[in-house]
Amino acid sequence: MKIDSRLTDDAVLGEIGQRIAHLRLGANLSQAELARRAGIGRGALQRLETGVPVGLVALIRVARTLDVLSQLEAWLPEQALSPMEALRLGGRTRRRATGNRHQVAVDAPSVPWTWEQTTDGAR
Repeated sequence: MKIDSRLTDDAVLGEIGQRIAHLRLGANLSQAELARRAGIGRGALQRLETGVPVGLVALIRVARTLDVLSQLEAWLPEQALSPMEALRLGGRTRRRATGNRHQVAVDAPSVPWTWEQTTDGAR
C-alpha cells in the first residue's frame, strides 16, 4: 500500500509497522533480537509493528538498527534558505510563521461590498 495523504493516521501507522516487520524478517531477526539491538523493549517493537503509536525515539532506534535511518532524509529533506531569504533575515534564524494575513481568499467574491437597504429604511 502506498502511503499518501488519503490514508488515515491508523492506516499509515499500520503500513509503517508492516514495513518494519518486513525489514526485520528480511534481516532474519526475531522481535526480541531487534528490540535488544535497538535498545527498546520487545513490547514497544510489537506495538510498532502492529501500528500502535509508539515514541519517535523507538522508531529512530529501530530504523538505525535496520540501517534505514538515512532514508528519513528523503522524507524530511533539509530546507536551505534562498539567497534572498538569507539576505532578508540578515543572519538571523526564522522562528515564527507569519500566517496568511496578506493572503486573499480564493473564493472571495469579486463584487465590492456595499451597505444593503433594510425593509425599515435603516442602514
